[in-house]
Amino acid sequence: MNMTGRGFFVKIQLDLRAVTCPGVWLCPNGKISLKINTLNSNRVSHRITPVFPLLFHEKFTFEKMFFHVISLTELQHSLEQEFFFAELVQWVTPSGREVILATFETNLVDLLYPTSCLKDQLARVDIDLLMESTKYFPGIIAPKIEVSTKTIIEGIIDINNIKTSGIHIINPKTINSKVLGCY
Repeated sequence: MNMTGRGFFVKIQLDLRAVTCPGVWLCPNGKISLKINTLNSNRVSHRITPVFPLLFHEKFTFEKMFFHVISLTELQHSLEQEFFFAELVQWVTPSGREVILATFETNLVDLLYPTSCLKDQLARVDIDLLMESTKYFPGIIAPKIEVSTKTIIEGIIDINNIKTSGIHIINPKTINSKVLGCY
């Protein structure tokens, strides 16, 4: 069988819970949202009042087909080259002028499969992503994003004929995020 026609379809379900930063007061002029970019897709949360904790409670889905990737090891290397980027923005005017307050960036492997020093952690526990403040952020400490992820990886055979014969899924896997960090 020719393996070059294989690939993997990756679907990431991101549950954005909140952005927190205790003791910090944001400028009340303009709503706040979180812009997320990964797997060549952009999403923007709804705009909320600028008071910490910023409770979003939104779910986002990101999908990408990785063509000509024939093993999970190759897929892991491909995901190491993909980045997750988030910006905490304040919308100064209703017409769309924005101020970037903080940013976060990591590769997808580190986000989706965090290492942990703790054994036997439960899946679907929040991951805390510590942002990097810009000069416009009023606090001394940086905000953190609270998310959880669910990743679905589907092996696809014969991707060359997807349009004519449909997608053939082989052995789909679902992987949930675990806690980041060590005590």
